[in-house]
Amino acid sequence: MGWVGRQAIKRAKNIKLGESLVRLASVEDVVIHKVIAARARVLEDVKSILLKNPKHDLAYIEKWLKEFDKSLRAKFLKVFRNIEKEIHY
Repeated sequence: MGWVGRQAIKRAKNIKLGESLVRLASVEDVVIHKVIAARARVLEDVKSILLKNPKHDLAYIEKWLKEFDKSLRAKFLKVFRNIEKEIHY
């Protein structure tokens, strides 16, 4: 497991569902993984997640997408910023 995977596990939150305690990924880590998946339906999910969680850590998301852009020679940060523009206009 790479650094980003360990970071996502570290940031996971314990949520009580009924009698069970479940670890869920942070909003930011879910957004990062969905942007990297980059399928149309998944990108719609990103919009919905961001709208429902307006206090997300933008700097964290942008930092990791920039890292993925460098290592994979991709444009994930641009995709994310386009989504941000769509939901703020």
